[in-house]
Parts: sequence; structure tokens; C-alpha cells
Amino acid sequence: ALVGAIANRVFKRSWKDPAGCLVGAGAGILHVLADAMNSYGVHPFTPFSNAWFYGDSVFILEPLLWISLIPVAYLTMAGNRGRALWVLVLGAFFGTSKWARSEAVEAWRKTGLTTERLVDVESTPFPGNPACWRVWIRTETETHWTTRLAGVSLIPG
Repeated sequence: ALVGAIANRVFKRSWKDPAGCLVGAGAGILHVLADAMNSYGVHPFTPFSNAWFYGDSVFILEPLLWISLIPVAYLTMAGNRGRALWVLVLGAFFGTSKWARSEAVEAWRKTGLTTERLVDVESTPFPGNPACWRVWIRTETETHWTTRLAGVSLIPG
């Protein structure tokens, strides 16, 4: 409601205008969807269901909003050098994420826990240090689930 009232004020409309209510409702829905993309997850159907929904592990201060702006930045860059830089940065980010996950899975496999089945692997960079990554490995057996946390660094030591 507050977001709707602010939207109506910004666009110089009556506080009763339904457009503001739609903006407010949309903001709430988008907020829940954005929160669902992080490793904490959401449980939006409480009190009817206490089920949690998790997305891929996205760091809280690195929301999908920033990722959604990448195409805009790419298209507005002057010249091919700027665009090439964006492609390089994105490739490095996703490549490093894939590498960190594969390193953690390889370390898990070397433990010899062959009775466990690999269920999921998530990764996220440490805040402020993209050279260090946190990786969660989820496994299951007939009787239990296990989650392991690994730290992977591009610069060991």
C-alpha cells in the first residue's frame, strides 16, 4: 500500500488511483520472487503451507536487478571494446562459478562417500571477494539428506 501511495504521488495521481495499488501489489510479488532466488528461500504460503522454496544461490547484495541491467549496459556501451568487456566479465563470473562447483564436487567424490547420491550444488562468491566462493553440496541416501559447505578459492593460501 505504501509503495502504491508513493507511486501515485510521484506520478501526480490521486491516492485512490488503482494504478498505485497495482504497482504496490506488483512490488510485493516481485520482492518475494527476488527473495526466492537466494539461498535462504521463502515460504510464501504460510499459514496454509510451511513449505520453503529456494532458487539458485544468489548473494543478497547481488540481486537479479543488477543482472537484469546488464543487457542495457551492454547495448549502451560505446563501441565494441565496452561490449567485449561486458562479455568477458560475465564469462569470467559464470566460468568461475562453474569451476568452484566442480572443485567442490571433486573434493566430495574423493571422500569416498559413494553411498550418497548428489542432489544439488549451489555456489556464490564471498561478499567483496569474488576470488573466494562458498559452495553447498546436497546429497541424500535412503534414510537422510546431508548438506556440506565448502570454501573454494582462486588464490589458495
